[in-house]
Amino acid sequence: MTEQFDISDTKQTSSEQKVIKKKEAVGDQTIPRLANRNAVPLSFAQQRLWFLEQLESDNPFYNITRAMQLSGTLNVEALQQALDAIVARHEVLRTTFVSVDGEPKQIIADSGSVVPQVIIFTLKYAKMVSRSIRSSIWV
Repeated sequence: MTEQFDISDTKQTSSEQKVIKKKEAVGDQTIPRLANRNAVPLSFAQQRLWFLEQLESDNPFYNITRAMQLSGTLNVEALQQALDAIVARHEVLRTTFVSVDGEPKQIIADSGSVVPQVIIFTLKYAKMVSRSIRSSIWV
């Protein structure tokens, strides 16, 4: 079933004007980049995670991993460019934590290139892996 929503030109123009006014009122709210990106102190939340990591290292509780099953042709170069653009935009994806004089600090790397891990399975093998993953989740 397909639903179609018709908005009158007047309502659409009015809505667009409201959005423009709101943008103008809010202004530019981007967070400025730090000039010194070496050995930056941690936020309170980062300090808490650092502390938990020191208590029990190699604990995967706060790791979020994703695997995706795609079908069709994969343009690996386009995937590479998309991931690089995301990593360039978000410093958190380029941040590592080190200990400087016993204190945790964050180091923000310059944007670089991400190497996506692309694994190509045969259909038969992919189905077998999928069943195995599903059965291990519901155990």
